[in-house]
Amino acid sequence: YRTDVSMPIPRRKPVLAGISFDQEGRLWVARTVAKGEARESDLFGQDGTFIAHVTWPKGVATGVIAARGRQAIATMVDPDGVVSVVKVEFK
Repeated sequence: YRTDVSMPIPRRKPVLAGISFDQEGRLWVARTVAKGEARESDLFGQDGTFIAHVTWPKGVATGVIAARGRQAIATMVDPDGVVSVVKVEFK
């Protein structure tokens, strides 16, 4: 832990990076992960039952545009900063 940094550095990160609902009414709970790691989400049904733990491909942005079944549409940023819309299929 460094004390000579001019801006405050949090000692902890929040457990959750965000939550959202898809077109089927399922709850997506995005976990906070280390920088450069693949995103992770927990998926819950409309009745609150746990459905799956999902690992997103590296580079996929945190915002999900749409999700249905085992597919999602999201955004991805390449190393040059170019944003693309991508379709992701979960196993």
